[in-house]
Amino acid sequence: MPKTTNSKCAAVLGLTLLGFAPLPSIFHRAPGLESAVEEPATRDDQNVACSLDLSLPGTMSDIVSNALYREMGVKESEVHAYLNRTRSQFPTGDALLAAAAKNFELSEEALTVAVEKYRHCNCSHAPLVAGQIVAREDSKVRPPVSVEATQFAKDVTLHVVLHELAHALVREFDLPVLANEETLADAFATHYLTTYLPDRAFDVIRARTRSLMQEASEVPRTEWTVSGEHNSDARRAFQIAAVAVAADPAKYRSIATEVGMSEDDIRSAADYGTEIHRSWRRLLKNYRMPEGMRSSEARVRRDESSEFLDNLCQGGLADELTEAIKSFDWHSTVTIHFAESGGGASWSRSKRTITVNSEYVQRFVAQGKSLER
Repeated sequence: MPKTTNSKCAAVLGLTLLGFAPLPSIFHRAPGLESAVEEPATRDDQNVACSLDLSLPGTMSDIVSNALYREMGVKESEVHAYLNRTRSQFPTGDALLAAAAKNFELSEEALTVAVEKYRHCNCSHAPLVAGQIVAREDSKVRPPVSVEATQFAKDVTLHVVLHELAHALVREFDLPVLANEETLADAFATHYLTTYLPDRAFDVIRARTRSLMQEASEVPRTEWTVSGEHNSDARRAFQIAAVAVAADPAKYRSIATEVGMSEDDIRSAADYGTEIHRSWRRLLKNYRMPEGMRSSEARVRRDESSEFLDNLCQGGLADELTEAIKSFDWHSTVTIHFAESGGGASWSRSKRTITVNSEYVQRFVAQGKSLER
């Protein structure tokens, strides 16, 4: 069992996470990687009970997003910008669908049909077409997308998975959460990179902050949300840069200035950010494997049929994540699963799994190409 956390350390961790400065004005298969082979549909699959509830605006938003840019031809960036800005305004899923149809000047009936087509696109059960289970390779619900996983996308993905690893650590080891957990997770990912992957940290942190700033640019500043658990994308980029610059002001200064940090901001971050790093060092030492040992209760896997995920895991990403997850003394198996699916990245306590969906990574590919132009 893990050691009891020093109470002073716990308090420092939570309190320092509250101390960010104000927002400025402006993955061939990698060694050790397991394949996730999908089981064929069985007779029991005919009785799949899908729990998807489209009356919930958040759930409807995910499906409407797929329907709009996959079926209706709306630009993905416009879809994300609109839904990020408005999804919290609607009391029901139907209200969100109707408003989205009106905003993009589409027939509500046509969008409803498209939503029904993509209703199960993020579900883990085999696809349903006309109420019947169909083999995934025959399904037209989510056709494979041929996209090369760029280095930019791999870099962003590394920070994203480390962020989700923080949620896993919090839940599995009952770490104290004395402030916003999403902010805590970004700080952990940045601390891990600057401490354990210093040769990769600059590129990864720069890619993640650029990705977030691009997301932020798709929404007018006056419409940046202050509700929900996540901070605005620009705020997250600023906070990540602040934790990085606290680790090494000279090395990460260019990232800090790129997100809009002033000299005063950088000096301030060197103060409060140092406490964040110290808190993570003191806390994590209780849960890391002894030097030279690696946990047998951790694995990284990917869906076998996806060329995109094969490509994503090349070039070291799988090794980096395997090293990260195996460095902690888990009491039961924890998995990082790269899935050929729609949706984002998340930690599931019930499955003890971090799932990263291919569609989410493809979004980072598009962002990187946009930044190159």
